[in-house]
Amino acid sequence: MLTIGIDASRVAVAQRTGTERYSYELLQALLHLDQLNRYTLYTNGIPANLPALPDNATLRSISFPRLWTHLRLGWEVQRHPPDVLFIPAHVVPLLRPPRKVQTV
Repeated sequence: MLTIGIDASRVAVAQRTGTERYSYELLQALLHLDQLNRYTLYTNGIPANLPALPDNATLRSISFPRLWTHLRLGWEVQRHPPDVLFIPAHVVPLLRPPRKVQTV
């Protein structure tokens, strides 16, 4: 069983466009299909709208005013590293776990 960290900050917005829509649909499918692995979803503040979370998923709402991905998310995944971190946007934290997946 893996712990998969996901930058869900793009999913947690009220108005979803390209990256946000892609992230939302992918997250919804992963959480529906995968009951084996554990998921930690990271957001910058209280999410506007997330899919219902199954028992194997937890939400980490970690507010930070600027450079959230580089500073706050990077620090969080160093402190509590997931087995793999998925970033569905163009920015990978400067401080990051060695195993990551990024969508460009």
